[in-house]
Amino acid sequence: MCTIGTNWINVNGLSGGMLERLCVAYGVNSLVVEDILNTEHRPKIEYYDNFAFIVTKMIRPIDEYIIEFEQVSIIVTHDTVITFQEQPGDCFDPIRERISTATGRVRRERADFLAYALIDVIVDTYFPVLDRLGTRLEVFELAASDPKVSRDFMVGLQDIKRELFHMRRVVWPTRETISTLLRRESDFFDRGLEPFWRDVYENTVQVAEALETYREADTSILEVYLSSVSNRMNEIMKVLTIISTIFIPLTFIAGVYGMNFEYMPELGKKWAYPAVWGVMGSIAIGLLLYFRKKKWI
Repeated sequence: MCTIGTNWINVNGLSGGMLERLCVAYGVNSLVVEDILNTEHRPKIEYYDNFAFIVTKMIRPIDEYIIEFEQVSIIVTHDTVITFQEQPGDCFDPIRERISTATGRVRRERADFLAYALIDVIVDTYFPVLDRLGTRLEVFELAASDPKVSRDFMVGLQDIKRELFHMRRVVWPTRETISTLLRRESDFFDRGLEPFWRDVYENTVQVAEALETYREADTSILEVYLSSVSNRMNEIMKVLTIISTIFIPLTFIAGVYGMNFEYMPELGKKWAYPAVWGVMGSIAIGLLLYFRKKKWI
């Protein structure tokens, strides 16, 4: 795709020899090619004599529970922007539409503005992912104190924590990259783009702050859940302790009269059996009344 005086080359997939041939044609050195092929890089920006190299991450939800992280490498020259994606499918359709319909500034600006527009769209896609994570956290927060909570609660909460951590590893370096672009350390990016880069920087700061808030919320929900589990366990232990306390004297009485001594005067009395039951029942009722008076039950 192209704008007036500006070319945009979008490469889907990192296999095959086309990537290497394209990089050779634009004077991209082998170290940058290795960085493009290695999709585990953190977001960064590097300046070379004839181009600027930017690595960023595109984040998109696959479904309600799965988030996909895809590396997007961008090479910016004075008149060309080359984007390398791991696979087809991206968030650049609004940019393509503006170019094809000649609306907005993208078509009449230089390559640096196109690079800004692409990065801006990538950062904007972080917000819907944050909203999804926030909604999931709200569900877990409501369920944290539910005594009938599923055993999968901890697993789901840890999944959210892992996704937040992964997003944090993407957003913080992205913020540093935008900050570098704001300092305008290369003539590949015009000074007039400073307000636009500042807007993108503020968006990354907002995302970073939301991530920290969600991480703290995740930890708080976990603490509430563990406290709830501990309280339920204490209630169970309390009931078992009361039952044990009641049965201790009853067990003692049963043990005494369970001894096989020949001379036990009570054994020959007709009232002995009901009397023992009466004593044991009185002890049990008396202990229950005592516990209730102490507000232990």
